[in-house]
Amino acid sequence: MGNTYDRLKRYSAEHNLISSGDGIVIALSGGADSVFLLYALANLREEWNLALCAVHVDHGIRGKEAGEDAEYCRQIAERLSVEFRLFEKDIPRMAAQQKISTEEAGRNYRYECLEQVRKELEYEWIAVAHHRDDQAETVLWQMLRGSGIHGLGGMRPKRGCIIRPLLFLERAEIETALQENGIVWREDSTNRENEYTRNKLRNEVFPYLERELQSSARRHLANLSEDMQMVWEYIEKQTKDCSERIADRQATEDAEVWSVSVQSLSEEEPILRSQLILYIMGELSGSRKDIGRVHVESVLSLLGGESGRRVDLPYGMQAGRDYDRLWFCRKKTAGGVKKEQSGSWEQVADLNEPVEFRNSLGEYCEVTMHSVPACELSSEMPKNLCTKWFDYDKINADMLGMPKENRDKKKEGSVRNLLRWRFSGEGDYLYLGGSGGKKKLARIFIDEKIPGDRRDCIPVLAMGSHILWIPELGRTSAAYYVTDNTNNVLVAQLMCKSPTKEKGGTS
Repeated sequence: MGNTYDRLKRYSAEHNLISSGDGIVIALSGGADSVFLLYALANLREEWNLALCAVHVDHGIRGKEAGEDAEYCRQIAERLSVEFRLFEKDIPRMAAQQKISTEEAGRNYRYECLEQVRKELEYEWIAVAHHRDDQAETVLWQMLRGSGIHGLGGMRPKRGCIIRPLLFLERAEIETALQENGIVWREDSTNRENEYTRNKLRNEVFPYLERELQSSARRHLANLSEDMQMVWEYIEKQTKDCSERIADRQATEDAEVWSVSVQSLSEEEPILRSQLILYIMGELSGSRKDIGRVHVESVLSLLGGESGRRVDLPYGMQAGRDYDRLWFCRKKTAGGVKKEQSGSWEQVADLNEPVEFRNSLGEYCEVTMHSVPACELSSEMPKNLCTKWFDYDKINADMLGMPKENRDKKKEGSVRNLLRWRFSGEGDYLYLGGSGGKKKLARIFIDEKIPGDRRDCIPVLAMGSHILWIPELGRTSAAYYVTDNTNNVLVAQLMCKSPTKEKGGTS
């Protein structure tokens, strides 16, 4: 076995699988591949200063035969002075309860047990004995089920804390090495049954392919997986770079929203368009399982569609196009803003009393207002979005001109019941400078290309339906511009704290 051990050491070093002093939990079924893995790591234990524990799972399917397998595994672990753990579970019952296949239930439970032991022992790795023949079966199945580039890469040598030190070996090499060293193994009788997908591939499909079409089918598919892993690594890097260049991510307490310019996305190569969409959906949902070509195509269809279109996606996600932006978010939100807040907020505007609110972009804002004699202010009007001046005399005059039932007696230092903070609503308007006249707020939103989902979540300072200030847009009504005739000025100052916003989605 010396030559095989040397190859295993080189493979482990090449893929950074095992380091000196590591603790490893070994999945031990009793079959040839897992027995070979146990012996290999046990024989390398002293050289690498490894801590080992073998874990066997009885699936509650094969009765006496399963019990014999468990006893065999316990004995060889004891012979090699390796700690041993046994788990038992009625997997058919578990599968029925969870409404999944027995194959999937068994796999899920095995990894659950392995991870439980790894955490308990505080070990670094879980070693499983997949080999090149397993890899070929995986690649063919991924191909048949319509997997993308990542799926065609098959199993990786390392995924999280799971390592596969035998992926470089063919099953025939493993069996030969065991036989030459007089090591026996157990054969699972269910491996001869074609109830499970992998068994059908192993027992029927590959023998046919190798007999009738290509004798090296398994080897070629295993080689393809290695090529596709390199292709995927390159595409993944390009996708992340693309995300950094053109995608924006905003996270608030209620939602996470990604957006990208329609033009920028359209200018990317087709492969990057699709991969960026997959990447964003994966980041939003935390998983790419059940996200496929059909979902990518539905998002791509938005590029040539009209503003306002929406598509539903897995995991409660939604994507849409608003003017020149394509956005992605959780389905419970629209454009990243909770619809429940629309029209539900109103607060009187008192002088010297800060008002706090959150705008439609998720930014937390605070506005303070105070009155100042015009002669005490600079003659130069502020030209930034955060400080606005209004003619306080005109505001008060309009208040006095309002019907009595719509106002209270004027109070010193207050504009209570005259100005209110609220969300924008139907019929709102403001006056434009010059000869612009009165303009409906809805029209302003359209001209500013504000998505429809955000419009009724935009805070405004209003007197009835007359909008004095839209902080989010920096727009004010010309009706209250400060002029040379203004004696007193209402000064409003805005401060906003942006939600978590990152380029390319790095948390």
